[in-house]
Amino acid sequence: MNDNLPKTNSESKNSLKASSLISNQSDGVQAVLDDLGVKVIDIPSRADDRGLLGFLEFDSDLPFSPQRIFYISEVPQGKTRGEHAHHKCEQILICLTGTCEVEIDSSTTKLTVVLDSANVGIYLPP
Repeated sequence: MNDNLPKTNSESKNSLKASSLISNQSDGVQAVLDDLGVKVIDIPSRADDRGLLGFLEFDSDLPFSPQRIFYISEVPQGKTRGEHAHHKCEQILICLTGTCEVEIDSSTTKLTVVLDSANVGIYLPP
């Protein structure tokens, strides 16, 4: 475990809220993210009395060109999706509503990123 990361909840695992990383990122946290190859993506948006419109330009806002989009919804509380690694696939993860915990595990570092805003995503390299 890396001592530069905050410890939260009863399991004392390394956990970061993605939305707080946009405006408040220490050098230690950045070093851990860099080690994992994870990038936090601030998703541009426009809001008015009709709601919020978020958008991503594939060629300028993302570090790769997506080939397909998957989404997950209606996961019962306490259930887990995923639990596997992608060795060739690059991913952008965004939680559109609610919260989602993403566990990132390399050979040297384990980190949980909590996605808690539709305006923030994370890039995961292969």
